[in-house]
Amino acid sequence: MSEISVELKNVSKQFGDFLAVNDVSLQIGEGQFFSLLGPSGCGKTTTLRMIAGFELPTAGEIYLRGKPVGHLPPFKRNVNTIFQDYALFPHMTVAQNVAFGLEMEKMSKSEIQKRVDEVLEMVHLPQMAQRRPAQLSGGQQQRVALARAIVKRPDVLLLDEPLSALDLKLRQAMRFELKELQRRLGITFIFVTHDQEEALFMSDVIAVMDSGKVAQIGSPPEIYHRPVNRYVADFIGEINFLDCKVTHLDGEMATVLVGDKIEIQAMRAPETVVGEKSSVIIRPEKITIHANEVKATDQRNVVSAVIVEKAWIGTDTHFTARLQDGSKIRIRHQNMAVDDSIARLDVNDTVYLSWQKKAGQMLSS
Repeated sequence: MSEISVELKNVSKQFGDFLAVNDVSLQIGEGQFFSLLGPSGCGKTTTLRMIAGFELPTAGEIYLRGKPVGHLPPFKRNVNTIFQDYALFPHMTVAQNVAFGLEMEKMSKSEIQKRVDEVLEMVHLPQMAQRRPAQLSGGQQQRVALARAIVKRPDVLLLDEPLSALDLKLRQAMRFELKELQRRLGITFIFVTHDQEEALFMSDVIAVMDSGKVAQIGSPPEIYHRPVNRYVADFIGEINFLDCKVTHLDGEMATVLVGDKIEIQAMRAPETVVGEKSSVIIRPEKITIHANEVKATDQRNVVSAVIVEKAWIGTDTHFTARLQDGSKIRIRHQNMAVDDSIARLDVNDTVYLSWQKKAGQMLSS
């Protein structure tokens, strides 16, 4: 395991009667891109602000490289924060904005110039050094904010939804740039976002937050493919829930009954027992849709269904189908061919749906 850069031990934050962060414990490795992910009000920004020192914990302790800092002011922590609005000084040039923190530390002019030149090169803005923020695009302003943050060589860089103000294409481009910059610098990044795609794309580790608590911590594939509960499963991407009853257990697999007739198999939850009411989760892209009947195998479930909704969106065709018990299931079919026969299927067509048994996972009710 890598050296621990940031650790929270039983950290809570209360505002009056409101418990914003509730007994959070987590470890962030040196050089990791770590994301705090969740909806508005889940406690992710308050957690970030406590790491930065802008809020002090009501209980618990925060450690930076093993040293307790929970009650130290921001200027005594070697961290820097990038906010949603970038907070650039409008009357200063790009170079002056980047140099400001170094000047406050009374660094020599020659060293300041050297560092400013280095970081502007890193963020691909050396030619913009003498421009003012109002003369820059949104993406360029964000790069300046990044340069200003990393020029002081912090141990940890904190990013509070820094891409939220950008349009979709620029946001997608900046994801690549942020991740590449983090790799080159080797600095620990702690990134707050409500955007699941953003977190999955950029993170080494994700902490999904719910009502002030950490619901799950794991790598993007772990969070996406093996969510620990219904909240995480529902929050991360699109997913199907099939209500069922457990009829048989065999090693890591469970046989379940969906409605009265549909028998399928899925990965069991550790605490699963026969007779239990549960749900099986399955991602829409894991399901293959067939126009003609196919048979189930040792590895694959097969169910019949009727298409009730269809949406063609270029790269994919999204279907909603109704199973025999009346429940609905969503399927995402990738349009591989220009003349795709599956994409031509339509509402009221009877189809067969198949998926690998291990692609389905049980959740306890």
